[in-house]
Amino acid sequence: GYDSASVHAEEASGSPSRAIPSYILPVENVYSISIGEIRIPDNSQPVIVELVPVNLAKRIHIAIDPKEIEDIEWITFTVNGIVYSVRLKDQDPQPGTAAIAAGTEWDPQTGRFTGMISVLGFYEPNEITIEVGYTDGTRESTDGRDISDILRDLEEGETAEVELELPRNRPIGLTVSVLDWESGSGSGEV
Repeated sequence: GYDSASVHAEEASGSPSRAIPSYILPVENVYSISIGEIRIPDNSQPVIVELVPVNLAKRIHIAIDPKEIEDIEWITFTVNGIVYSVRLKDQDPQPGTAAIAAGTEWDPQTGRFTGMISVLGFYEPNEITIEVGYTDGTRESTDGRDISDILRDLEEGETAEVELELPRNRPIGLTVSVLDWESGSGSGEV
């Protein structure tokens, strides 16, 4: 029944099929409405209750500053410790985590590669890895960096700066922003 109903992130293609996938796709527009109890007075008159949907998807914006690194063709990032499933009744994360990978796009106005993930939540640790592809066909990755404290402490609209290193001690900047959660715009009467 509804008490145990959960929403699950979709498994990314190419992941091995198992109970909890290795990689998941972004989740968007996942709303839940719940109410604990409706009290009906003894006179049996109708009771109007306003229900407001809550968006279960959390949106995280990532901006990557390549600093002085040249000839970059593309940048992707992967974050692990992503909640795979949430119970609808109370929005509680269910056991098990997956990773999410995302591409970025070059933003000439900011001079950064930007990308976004939307997830159901996070279980610590949350490690981010950046992979860079160059115009000559080579690629390299940063070591993973735990950003759990950033994801836990940032409020909506806030930003945090992190620096990661590519091989040969070349720094690459990372800005993590929590975008405003999209709250539901509908309501209803029961």
